[in-house]
Amino acid sequence: TQADTAIYIQALQRRGAKPRVIDCKRLKLVVKYLKRHRISLFHGRIKSPWRLFEFSDSALKAQNDDASGLCIRGLAVLLTGDGGDIKENTGDVNLIEYLVRKLKHVVRSTYAAEMNALIDAVENVILLQLALHQVVCGTDDSTEELLRRLEMGQLQPPIDMVIDCNGVWSNIATKDLNIP
Repeated sequence: TQADTAIYIQALQRRGAKPRVIDCKRLKLVVKYLKRHRISLFHGRIKSPWRLFEFSDSALKAQNDDASGLCIRGLAVLLTGDGGDIKENTGDVNLIEYLVRKLKHVVRSTYAAEMNALIDAVENVILLQLALHQVVCGTDDSTEELLRRLEMGQLQPPIDMVIDCNGVWSNIATKDLNIP
């Protein structure tokens, strides 16, 4: 239930079938941290119009015994009012979803890990957006109408996606696109 420890718990879960002594010591550290740092999460009222901010990140570590390595992804989704600015730390925000998981796809580079994590995050955030669209606009739309709105980018609230990979940004922003 604490987002700040999710990465450590996920790493320990990988060793759940055959734990080693070092894994037990690490588990003890995580439990000790959880006891010392209890977190309360308060959700305040967010004034409309709403926006969803999705923060996606991934990490790749080469494994000696595995050709592809270990790739993990993280996701945090914030709901904010349209008047606030995430970059400037102004306005109210509510954390409405977070997760840490292994990446679904085999990757061999950080670039591929970041892109696949972003794609997986979009899948999760679109489900949240569909639910919030029905909260904001009602449930009168048919399935076909919701699909049309999704394809046209007309679902509410709008989504902003954030990643920290400079390679992805420079690839998207390039002016001299060279497709083989």
